[in-house]
Amino acid sequence: MADKIVIRIRNPQPLAGANAQTPALVTVYHWHRIGAALALLSVLLVTVIAGIRSWQRTTPPPPAPNPPPTATHPQAATAPTLPPGAAARSEQPPPPAAADSAASAVAAPPVSSSPVRLLSPAIRRAQLASDVRGGEPVDRIDGPIPMNPKGLVKVFLFMETADLRGQVLFHDWYWKDRLMAHTRVPVTRDSQISATSKFIDRIMTGPWRVRVVDGRKRVLAEAEFEVR
Repeated sequence: MADKIVIRIRNPQPLAGANAQTPALVTVYHWHRIGAALALLSVLLVTVIAGIRSWQRTTPPPPAPNPPPTATHPQAATAPTLPPGAAARSEQPPPPAAADSAASAVAAPPVSSSPVRLLSPAIRRAQLASDVRGGEPVDRIDGPIPMNPKGLVKVFLFMETADLRGQVLFHDWYWKDRLMAHTRVPVTRDSQISATSKFIDRIMTGPWRVRVVDGRKRVLAEAEFEVR
């Protein structure tokens, strides 16, 4: 009787695992889906940007602050108001770039000095004002004069003279060194007050100068101002 041969395999798993091969991983890109997603994202981004720009164009800007009110200078009267018996010539408003003037003379009451430069003792005082009433200026102009809404301001040069009886003085009004008015002021008293005036419109804004000169063209007083 032949011998029986018995073969025992205790651990068959390692042998099977050693011969088995690990399956390879394969990545598949669906490019048509990726392209569609990117196109949709681009459309959404363009739509959002266009909406923001449209909102910025349609949103009204904040209202501008109201400008401060423009200060106006007191409106001058047609001519100085002088005491009874005083001679005066009134000035009518001129057309643009034209000028007339007014002169008046009365006995002078004592008042304080003025800021205008006095270059002769014959001129006791001189003063720029917006009007003259009762033989005296109603105010004193020391700074720039704002143009009023009507586009026409009137400036007076008031003066008091002494010991010039029988002479003739002149008030010369200069705009930017251009002579605009040459007003004759006769002196008929030993002590006299006189006033001349000048209408100034929007065309003639800028620096002004007024000079008091005698018949020999000597400057007795001078004042400067500006209309804005």
